[in-house]
Amino acid sequence: MSIGQFQGFLSPPCSLDPLSASFWHKGAFSLEGECDNASWSAYMVRINNQSFNQAVQNFSQRGTSQAKQQVWSFINTMPALYFVQCGRKSCPVPWVMFENDVPTAMVFTESEYALQAAKAVIEDGENVRVVGLPTNAASMYMTAIAAQGVQTVCFNHGPQRFDASMDEVLLSLGSLSRL
Repeated sequence: MSIGQFQGFLSPPCSLDPLSASFWHKGAFSLEGECDNASWSAYMVRINNQSFNQAVQNFSQRGTSQAKQQVWSFINTMPALYFVQCGRKSCPVPWVMFENDVPTAMVFTESEYALQAAKAVIEDGENVRVVGLPTNAASMYMTAIAAQGVQTVCFNHGPQRFDASMDEVLLSLGSLSRL
């Protein structure tokens, strides 16, 4: 059996969810794919318990590219994004607010928050609906909104909002076509 040295992320011999944790293994492995369990020197599990609001607050305070990447990582792991639609069901219009004369698309990470924010701002709450779209469909929806000339996006309108250019949003959501 051939033995080599390996430093990197590997799954330890346990049944943790690999999507929510990272595993570090430093030790030996065989070229045939067998792991020598006795050589495990240590492994760490890193689970991100940060909420979207905490990630946005961290970005607001630090302003670093790493903090911004944490916000995008959170958005990219969402199973769905939520949009408010106004008007009749037969002819829905996405909620776009004008902030400083700039059309801004409103996107939310939670359905309840979308409805609460919309009802606080939109007078005719009777014709307001929240639509949840899987992230790959959200990408297409955002492309359609961008085609109407909307160049700014606001995630979770309110005190812990995250604003980004439409180009940046489409770039990020475009990477989700793997779903």
